[in-house]
Amino acid sequence: MTSTTEDVESAIPKPSSSPMEGAPSVAIPRSSKFWLAPWTFLVHGFVATSIFMIIAGFAVGLDIIVRWLEETIRVSPWIILLLHVAEYLIFLIDLFLYVVFLSRTACRTYRDMKHL
Repeated sequence: MTSTTEDVESAIPKPSSSPMEGAPSVAIPRSSKFWLAPWTFLVHGFVATSIFMIIAGFAVGLDIIVRWLEETIRVSPWIILLLHVAEYLIFLIDLFLYVVFLSRTACRTYRDMKHL
């Protein structure tokens, strides 16, 4: 059996202009993953709330320690003031980042659900 150059060239597939050219079209139902965006928001919200509570717990723990230092050991008022500032900053930054994260996640969820 002899093969010619034309036989070999005809057996090699030609590159197409589009990667999807010639591929069968498959219709994906729009409601196939309607639950994915709310589920992602729920998981992100739960994890963010857990992290917020852990960091807020550290701020509350610092407040308890500062009050103990203030009442029993009588630490300098300047140190007590700085420790109070630190605990408020920890809590406020934690709260700010929590709100920013939840609002961005809610916007992303809304955008993902809008495309369903």
